[in-house]
Amino acid sequence: EREQLDLVADALHLEHVPHHTSEDHAPPPRLVPGARVCFTGDAPYSVDGVAWTRAYAHDIAESAGLVPLASVTKNCDLVVAGDPNTMSGKAQKARNFGIPVMSVPEFLKMLGFDYVAH
Repeated sequence: EREQLDLVADALHLEHVPHHTSEDHAPPPRLVPGARVCFTGDAPYSVDGVAWTRAYAHDIAESAGLVPLASVTKNCDLVVAGDPNTMSGKAQKARNFGIPVMSVPEFLKMLGFDYVAH
């Protein structure tokens, strides 16, 4: 992607295209027991043959020692979204509170779950 951006910048005679590094982004949240997590949106995944649903997401969170929440509050530690770029009410509220919004695959990877996309 970086190479393509540089080519476009050269073609448009732009002097500088900002280059963001991983240091420009906050580190992902640590999912420690007791962390409060809220889920939003649908996601086309399954874990161990079980389709990802809100109820299943809550079960997975609880099995990892996390506390699933039905809504986003200032005390929420993370929002997991089917689409992390969503403009859903929960995601917007999370962003306003400075709460990270993470994709379902990122969440599952952090917990050590294998998943299958549909």
